[in-house]
Amino acid sequence: MNRNNQQAIKTFIAIVILAGVLGILSILAGSISEITGKLFMICYSLIVFGLLAAPCMVVAEKPQYKGLGAAGMITASLGFLFTLICILAGIGQEDMLRFILILFVASFALAQMSFLFHINIQNKYAGYARITATVAIAIFSFVIITQSFQSLPSFYMMGANQEVLKIVGGSFIASLAATLLVPLCNRLHIEEPVAHLSFTEEEQKPPPVEEITQE
Repeated sequence: MNRNNQQAIKTFIAIVILAGVLGILSILAGSISEITGKLFMICYSLIVFGLLAAPCMVVAEKPQYKGLGAAGMITASLGFLFTLICILAGIGQEDMLRFILILFVASFALAQMSFLFHINIQNKYAGYARITATVAIAIFSFVIITQSFQSLPSFYMMGANQEVLKIVGGSFIASLAATLLVPLCNRLHIEEPVAHLSFTEEEQKPPPVEEITQE
């Protein structure tokens, strides 16, 4: 979202505050009814998917990562939209729940990547950590998404598959550890230039030096 669009930003701030207040009131209500339960789930979903969209919105302000940020915001918006439809319509079909899970996992992955690429890398060690985190996030998300295409009972039994469980657990821990290392390594004082990765622009090369000949 463009930072200059202050009216839209103020509108979303008001929506988040309203969702937080309504979510709290739905919990503090005397008894949990169908209406208060749906209200809480809607507010909770809005805040969760909003949290996932926030880092994507921030990184989208950088021209070289605009595509990454836009993809994250669209995915999170779709995740909340379909969740809202399920809550209001009372839909509990397996296909719809599977689709929402895929959108949530994808939103989580894109949000974590957006956080990583929002950081201005200062040395090669922080760059290596960011690459490691990005690869681990991709592996974790890919395995979860591919497993989600199975039936829900089979998905719940994923923990019985030791190989899949090891890949999911290992890649998830690796992604968290590497993500933590990025800001830590970024504070190391190393006198080495860093090549910045761009998703949209080719690396600009200096113009050729013309030879000056004396007549």
